[in-house]
Amino acid sequence: PDDAKMYLYSERDTVVQHTTGRHFPDTIIRNYSGLGNINNVVPPDTHGDVGPSHYFQLVNMSFAIYDKAGVMLLGPRNTSTIWEGLPHNFNNGDGIVLYDEQADRWLISQFSLPTFPVGPFYQMVAVSQTPDPTGAWYRWEYEFGDLPDYPKFGIWPDGYYMSFTRLKSQTLQRDGIGVVAFDRSAML
Repeated sequence: PDDAKMYLYSERDTVVQHTTGRHFPDTIIRNYSGLGNINNVVPPDTHGDVGPSHYFQLVNMSFAIYDKAGVMLLGPRNTSTIWEGLPHNFNNGDGIVLYDEQADRWLISQFSLPTFPVGPFYQMVAVSQTPDPTGAWYRWEYEFGDLPDYPKFGIWPDGYYMSFTRLKSQTLQRDGIGVVAFDRSAML
């Protein structure tokens, strides 16, 4: 409107940053050769995580555990060796490994497809019993009617969460998205 007046304030805002801070480029602390695509899976679905003392690397169906200096402590091994002795354990890949910082434990998972492309399908999940991923694991297998393809996990204080693409048994047609919450307290 014509009768509006504009007021200019000359006070300086004391919380606004008026200069650019220093920029520090990223640096590589350690660099060493990891596990290659030894199962020749395309794509290799590489995954890994770092804890206080270990680097745990997973490449689709195989894993290796390193210390922080790059010395291989365990592996390479088929990921299914973690669930050895469980009835529906097959080394089918799409492995995930995460470090649970609050619990100082490791979570690893991969699916198992014993009668592919027909279900049931299984998601193998394990949580380390101690901070050392080269030691013992608590292990589970969860049954699904649809194939839980390309699973992804998240760690929260109240649970472990998994999302995945649902593929219909036999036809493998997409059937939406699946979400699962695991009881983190019970698993630890």
